[in-house]
Amino acid sequence: MVHFAIVSEFKYLGALFNKSGSFYKEKNHIAKQATNAISNLICKCKSLKLPINMQIDLFNKMIKLILLYGCECWGFGNNYVLEKVQSNYWS
Repeated sequence: MVHFAIVSEFKYLGALFNKSGSFYKEKNHIAKQATNAISNLICKCKSLKLPINMQIDLFNKMIKLILLYGCECWGFGNNYVLEKVQSNYWS
């Protein structure tokens, strides 16, 4: 006999789902991951003295993928925390 437990949240394919349908925790988690990746990228760009166009290209190919992971599930909710990460990189 199989027993099922009711849980308040679970992780599936790296994305955090909860019973309320809110992705607030997931977006915060993604923002932290992207922020860590950005700090690593900035260090590398400075040490290699990369031009701005290459830095933009690297952001689009590395950081944007992290920020958009699982976005198909979020809907049109508040994405301010993710937009803040991106705007902090450009400033």
